[in-house]
Amino acid sequence: MCHSALQLTLSFVILGSVFGAGLAPGYGAPKHEYPKHNCTVAQVKEDAETCTPTFTTVCEDVTVAVKRIVDKEQCYPVTRTVCSESIETIPNEICVYTYGPKDIETEAKTVSVVYTTPCVTQMVTVCDPGYQQYGYGHEVHCKEVAQETCYNAPELKDDIQPQTLVVPEPTKVCVDKPLEVVRVSCEDIIAEKCITVPEVEEAEETHEVCRTEIGAPDCNPVVLDLPKERCIEIVYGYAHGYGAEHH
Repeated sequence: MCHSALQLTLSFVILGSVFGAGLAPGYGAPKHEYPKHNCTVAQVKEDAETCTPTFTTVCEDVTVAVKRIVDKEQCYPVTRTVCSESIETIPNEICVYTYGPKDIETEAKTVSVVYTTPCVTQMVTVCDPGYQQYGYGHEVHCKEVAQETCYNAPELKDDIQPQTLVVPEPTKVCVDKPLEVVRVSCEDIIAEKCITVPEVEEAEETHEVCRTEIGAPDCNPVVLDLPKERCIEIVYGYAHGYGAEHH
């Protein structure tokens, strides 16, 4: 690749020289220069050595403190209530009362009003009319006269009459009706129940810790194919018989 680039560079140099020679000297014209060296590129082989780094692993034991989760059995009492039922028969008597009519002979006592007519004799004064008031001068003569007054007097009298009373009479009727009573009896039963719970405990573990270190390089001989440039200086002079127009 380097050989091709060098050949391309020389080609541009020669072309520039040719085109520059055809231009007349004057204002704005490039300065004419001739190549000073004639260079060639050749491929050569060189012995070399390539080295790559190597890595080694160094390990050592390290003890660290750790926490472990272990199973532990934990027991506790559990109380449960167990109940049972039974039926108990209790004797029982039920009584009811019925009512029927009952005749009772008795007397009814009342009162009645009886009127009597008693008489009372009273003395009253009776006078004759007189005319002394009008100037006649007659005297008034008065006298006492017996007068009988009668009146109605009420009087209470007992009136007893036989009567028959009808009253309710209770009659007691009893029947045996035993009762069935449900009896519930309970008792506490204590049992031990165990479960597994996690527990943390301290422990130590030994682990192998490794690290990588750089070791001795790994070198291998190689042959490199390199381009080598060789240049020969060009000496310009006048050749005999060469035309004057080329000077």
